[in-house]
This record gives sequence, C-alpha cells and structure tokens, in this order.
Amino acid sequence: MPDGPLRRDAAPLDLSRAVPVGMVLASFIAFAIVGNILVILSVVCNRHLRSPTNYFIINLAIADLLLGTTVLPVSATLEVSDRADCR
Repeated sequence: MPDGPLRRDAAPLDLSRAVPVGMVLASFIAFAIVGNILVILSVVCNRHLRSPTNYFIINLAIADLLLGTTVLPVSATLEVSDRADCR
C-alpha cells in the first residue's frame, strides 16, 4: 500500500499529546506574529526610530512575519498530527 496522504493504517491521533503541543505551538506562532507586527509598527510610527539600522531590523521582522504566517502553521500541523513520514 502506498505511503501517501490516503493511508488507512495510520494511527489515531493521541489527544493527550496533541492538545498541549498544539496550544504551545499556537502560542509561539501568535507571539511571533504579534511581536513582529509591533516591531514594524514601532519603527514606522516613531520618527526617531527611522534609521538605516532599524530598517534592517524591519527587514528581519518582515521575513520572520512571513515565516510565522506561512511555514510555522504547516510545521505545527505536521508536528501535532505526528506525521513522521512527512518530515
């Protein structure tokens, strides 16, 4: 039988592990998104923080924000579902 997404022999989800792990990972993702938005807004809204160095920090915050909104949710879903064959 193929090891695709339609496997029928997959083990059932262990909720005693999936719920706490999912909550911790979701909080990490939320903190990453909110924190990076705050960094971007603080530099954009405060004229005294507009320096070339802080523009590099904004660039890092944007990259981290993209990571937190695209890659981390998928990785967290795979971790919670315990799909070792997808890693």
